[in-house]
Amino acid sequence: MRWFALLLIFCVCVPLAAQDPIPDTTEVWRYFPLDMGDVWEYRAEFELLPPDCFPACVQNWRRTVVGDSVIGDFTYKTILLEKFNLIGEEIDSSTEFYRLDTLSAEIRQPNGTGEMSYGGTRCGLDSPFPPEGEQMECEPGSNVTGEGYDRQVEVGTDIVFTTVKSFWTLFFGGAFRFAADIGMVSNVGCEGSCWDYQLIYANVGGVTYGTPFPVGVEPESPRSSALRITSAYPNPLTGRFLLDVAPTKPEALKINVYDVLGRRIHAGEELVTIDGSSVGLDATNWPRGLYLIRVTTADGQTATARITRQ
Repeated sequence: MRWFALLLIFCVCVPLAAQDPIPDTTEVWRYFPLDMGDVWEYRAEFELLPPDCFPACVQNWRRTVVGDSVIGDFTYKTILLEKFNLIGEEIDSSTEFYRLDTLSAEIRQPNGTGEMSYGGTRCGLDSPFPPEGEQMECEPGSNVTGEGYDRQVEVGTDIVFTTVKSFWTLFFGGAFRFAADIGMVSNVGCEGSCWDYQLIYANVGGVTYGTPFPVGVEPESPRSSALRITSAYPNPLTGRFLLDVAPTKPEALKINVYDVLGRRIHAGEELVTIDGSSVGLDATNWPRGLYLIRVTTADGQTATARITRQ
């Protein structure tokens, strides 16, 4: 098991000859970039789950920075998390919220009326590198492992040499690797079940690494008569736009539009369409951001599309 071998790397370290700590001059924010439009795609594998959970045991996850959200006293970056099965069909989506605290150099998430560190980590990204091959405690139950400059990182089939920091936290039972100018490249651990997230593609600051996984691939026996959205244009949009839909027969369609926080901003418009119809919607008064359009038939078929308002 790959996760077990990785955990051994973090848990059983054989100290080498004592050396001076590797100097770290890399800016903290470079380990966890959060610019608008940045994208990370991971292969997510799960173990110690029921054997019939496939394909849920192996999924492709995409995280995209889609905007800002003010929660309590802080402004967080809104991250759209999309989960796909291995043939490219979306099976779930949700939103996450992160910020990099410049005082503690820790990644923070909202938690009730307060905050928590991402993944339960207790080490700031400004923690110094320990001597090569050793670990450095930063708080009880957590440490930084001995990585440093000019380290090899695999992103899909690409090999990148960069600065890498690794954190182990007993509280969360996981190990995290962060690469400068890329972000989190892996997260491996166990807590009830075991998981292994490995970065296979990233587009950070306009620089790409690896290859994106395919999405929207039709199954081997496609249901050509099923409801589907064939296009949404223009995209990005500034005002009125057209949605091309292909229902199975002339029928009433209900159209709802949601923002990245899951709030419905266009409620239940019903339109009677025929195969290949175009539906016009007006987004002139919508705030800038990413939107999910969901089309539903009377018998419960649904189709979704995403569109960006500039």
